[in-house]
Amino acid sequence: MRTADGSYIHRWKGLGVLILTLFIIAIDNTVLNVALPAISYDLQASASDLQWILDIYVLFFASLLLTSGSLSDRYGRKLLLNIGMAIFALGSLGAALSPNTEMLILMRGLTGIGGAAMMPATLSIMTDMFRDETERQKAIMIWSMSFGIGFGFGPVLGGWLVDNLSWEWVFYINLPIAIITLFASARYLPESFDPSIPKEDLVGMGLSIVALFTLIYAIIKAGTHGWTQWDVLLNLAVGALFMTVFILWERRTPHAMMPMKLFKNRSFTIATVVITLVMFGMMGTMYFFSQYLQTIQHYSALAAGALLIPLTLAMTFATMIAMPMMKRFGMRWTTTIGVVASALGMGWFWYMVDVDTTLWIIMTGFVIQGFGIGLAMMPATESIMASLPQSKLGIGSAMNDTARELGGAVSVAVMGAIMNAIYIAATVTLGSQGEVAVLGTTALELIQSSIQGAHAVASTVPNTHLEHIILTTADSAFVDGMRHAMAIGMIVTLLSALLAALAMPSRQIVSTHEELA
Repeated sequence: MRTADGSYIHRWKGLGVLILTLFIIAIDNTVLNVALPAISYDLQASASDLQWILDIYVLFFASLLLTSGSLSDRYGRKLLLNIGMAIFALGSLGAALSPNTEMLILMRGLTGIGGAAMMPATLSIMTDMFRDETERQKAIMIWSMSFGIGFGFGPVLGGWLVDNLSWEWVFYINLPIAIITLFASARYLPESFDPSIPKEDLVGMGLSIVALFTLIYAIIKAGTHGWTQWDVLLNLAVGALFMTVFILWERRTPHAMMPMKLFKNRSFTIATVVITLVMFGMMGTMYFFSQYLQTIQHYSALAAGALLIPLTLAMTFATMIAMPMMKRFGMRWTTTIGVVASALGMGWFWYMVDVDTTLWIIMTGFVIQGFGIGLAMMPATESIMASLPQSKLGIGSAMNDTARELGGAVSVAVMGAIMNAIYIAATVTLGSQGEVAVLGTTALELIQSSIQGAHAVASTVPNTHLEHIILTTADSAFVDGMRHAMAIGMIVTLLSALLAALAMPSRQIVSTHEELA
């Protein structure tokens, strides 16, 4: 049932269902971040294993988003959401029951497939339900706030589960949420699709999947093995080739899944780039600090999660004030101010963080960066979705989500690679120190594999002097690598701010279905 302006009569209850769906996706990676040290110890996972446990989800998620968005436009956004939720729940159950890292990585890939089916539907169904511009902006504000709250609540929930139960419960917790969402979806969500699509763009789907999969795989692989490895270069070349063919195909086919004319709209294109680069900084920060707080500063998983709350609160507050700021300063300057603040947060970490940094310094950085992320994300998301006709909401939402995930994947790979290179270069010197070298090759390799490995070895050595040498070297190496990575994140985010200031339109540019045909 619809109102006179086309809005769905149960839109606010439906928004609650979508928020619950978004919440389970948002917490999935962050709830896992604080469980990484426990997984590392329990399953003897290396730093490379930990990155793959996180990144395999991103690999499948990001490579399938565009296809899922296109399928949802044709066959139904609610249908794809429910199918995705069922797959997500199955993958979560398999992850919880995993006896080794290989099965855990495989099940994380399955949850990525489910998440890819769900995520575009949340924003596209919401935009379809709210046809009034003011109500839509409020709904997107709540959507953005929920995403931020989910990111922030995930570490707290994960910390409590790890401390009081076990790391497996960061996956079990998804099951009751999935069941509730499926029942609520059947009652409160409307079905919507694009009836004008003549047939599936199967060639475009295949090309996009191969292009995104190989590109993201190469980026992730480069994060652990370097950018000059032959398989990294090969996958980058294959990904670039398939992406080029995809773009050429989409420009020529009459039933394109991703109309290339979308990118002529600066409201769509610039906002997409901005979201990608802001997420680059955010995911790198959370990846590093979840390990820094637990392993180096020895906080429990629950405490480490709770310490990320200021970032979430700042994001939430900034999202709430973003809409009145947009009305006063315009979309361009609101977004630019937010991106600059996010960069300043990373700059604060680069300049201030050390092995024994006090909490007030860390909290200050979280507040600055969180405020900037919240202030930038809401207008950028509104810019993307308001620029699209109703018939293209699924693929538009998928593009928004792909930008987020691609930014996160590149962040963990690039910033992780910088940190790993500096960490390994510093810890490899331990092998030349006689008193450490006597520990043997296996112990030295474990120290070099991860900061968790170094602390595990240090806890077994026969004297406190040797323990001090290992911990001092490893902790300093990790922090030094983290600070260099934060500097890169700051530079990338500042470039994003410059792009927003110069190219983002002050007023919304809306594409029509006819213009995209």
